[in-house]
Amino acid sequence: MASRRISEKEGMRVVAVEERDYVCGRLSTEVWEIAAEEWRARQPKWPVAESEFVRTQEMILILLVILLVLALGTAPVYPYSRGWGYYPSGTLGTILLIILILYLLHYV
Repeated sequence: MASRRISEKEGMRVVAVEERDYVCGRLSTEVWEIAAEEWRARQPKWPVAESEFVRTQEMILILLVILLVLALGTAPVYPYSRGWGYYPSGTLGTILLIILILYLLHYV
């Protein structure tokens, strides 16, 4: 089973095998453990490199400047732009939502 191989690869150990009730019936269940020190030793250090941290900060600054320009561009201040409706601000909201999701998933 793939999950067993992943658990063993991560340094976990089987502590107990129990019978538990599930929707489909009573099944055998394995209880795994790993010591906190072992888990911390396997976690990557943040930031990985100083240059990567600086590059990430620069990327965030560039994104903030772009978003600020887009936010200013969505304000309907000219007479011809009042008929645009919610299109500019809706597009900006969608872009912000995508960037927020990417940020929370650590892609940005």
